Amino acid sequence: NLSLTSDYLVDGLSQTQNEPALQGGVDWFGESGLYAGIWASRVDFSSESDSALESDWYVGYQFPVSESVALDFTYFKYIYLNDGLGRSDDDIDFQEFVLGMTVLENTSLKYYYSDDYIGIGEASSHFKLTHNQAIDEQLTLELEYGRALYKDAIGENYNHYRVGLSYSFDAFSVTLNYQ
Repeated sequence: NLSLTSDYLVDGLSQTQNEPALQGGVDWFGESGLYAGIWASRVDFSSESDSALESDWYVGYQFPVSESVALDFTYFKYIYLNDGLGRSDDDIDFQEFVLGMTVLENTSLKYYYSDDYIGIGEASSHFKLTHNQAIDEQLTLELEYGRALYKDAIGENYNHYRVGLSYSFDAFSVTLNYQ
């Protein structure tokens, strides 16, 4: 997958100083429910720094518990190259564990936990509820609510909302988000 975004946002927080980002990844999904992938994006955490690269590696397993409910476990490793803040490259690398539940293939609730968020030695967690509703074969309404529990990691807990419309063409899609 390949994307160009006007601003790389994570839970409503810009990862690029409100600037565009080129992003791409490769995903693999097995018939057993096992999946893995790698994804990368340009990041910029300081207006006085050079751009850096974020690389996300993940492996997970999704399995059905009924006809309409599936559980999902994912492990992420976030790796940053040239964080631009004068720290060595591995200072802000961290891992994250995700437990998710999907209902009717279009609604999910996920819990994210990191034992050392962005390498500062503090744990963090957040919840995210998403719902995607197909309007027709090409247009989808995307709704998201998140509650970030980052008080020890970044100094505050906060709520995050996102409303999006995604339009799919043959080989690509365009998404417009309000966060």
